[in-house]
Amino acid sequence: MEPKRIVLFVLIFAAVGGYWYFSQPSPDQPQKLSAADMDSIPAADRPSITNQKDTTDTVPDPRGEALSPGTAMIKSTILSVEHAGGQPAAVTIRVDEVLGYGSATPPLPAGTELELNVKGYLESNPELREQIQQDAEVQLLLASQQGLAVEGSTNQQRWSLVELTQ
Repeated sequence: MEPKRIVLFVLIFAAVGGYWYFSQPSPDQPQKLSAADMDSIPAADRPSITNQKDTTDTVPDPRGEALSPGTAMIKSTILSVEHAGGQPAAVTIRVDEVLGYGSATPPLPAGTELELNVKGYLESNPELREQIQQDAEVQLLLASQQGLAVEGSTNQQRWSLVELTQ
């Protein structure tokens, strides 16, 4: 080998070795972490996980027997009654209080106004016609018929009367 190549090889080897030797941390000094290696949020400012209040108390449990899936037991006020052939055919109600939900039932907030068809129900239960009057307070079991609304309708959530219990 030529002397120039040997000198060049020794210089490169010395430069690489020197860089490696001086870049290693000393056992006497603690190693400094880079921004990628350490958490930049001080421990006092870190968010902590806390127990949150259970939200199940905002959804009432069913009263009495368990309600069927997709149903809700409510207390309501009849706002108006539509008649057909002298008999009540439809009512507009206001939800005053939700007494319970069955599983998989969408929420039904208090104050919601619903229009219900009562004609078929009253044909099967004619003794309950007297309870269907404007401003009457009634307890109803409703069933959700989610997704049965006509396309383009503003009310995609439909409810039907299952039972008039009071």
